[in-house]
Amino acid sequence: PRVADRALRLLADGGQDEWCCTFVIVRLADQRIVGGCGYKGPPRDGQVEIGYGVSPECRRQGAASVATALLLQRAWAAGVPSVRAEILPDNAASAGVVRKLGFSCTDRRVADDGETVDVWVATRPGEVA
Repeated sequence: PRVADRALRLLADGGQDEWCCTFVIVRLADQRIVGGCGYKGPPRDGQVEIGYGVSPECRRQGAASVATALLLQRAWAAGVPSVRAEILPDNAASAGVVRKLGFSCTDRRVADDGETVDVWVATRPGEVA
């Protein structure tokens, strides 16, 4: 519900679908929806934040990696120089996904919901960090 609420709020404020709406992650073998991913709003100061989730029974099958790679490709194609993901420190699987795709852990902070998160950042190829 909070992801949908955020998307609706961003759209009501004039945000573009590309940066506000959730994409579904579909397993091609059986056309089953196994998760969702997307941007958490439009790029700000040259950076866009992403989020993703895969249902527990479908994890560790590559869906998050493929979805995150596609989000990166779309951001790079739109000219966004930097992509950010905030991940709970104990979520080794998610950290592994972004690490494999070239993200680096740059910071640890307390998020708006009060949880401590690691900040992972990927820079578009050819950009200076």
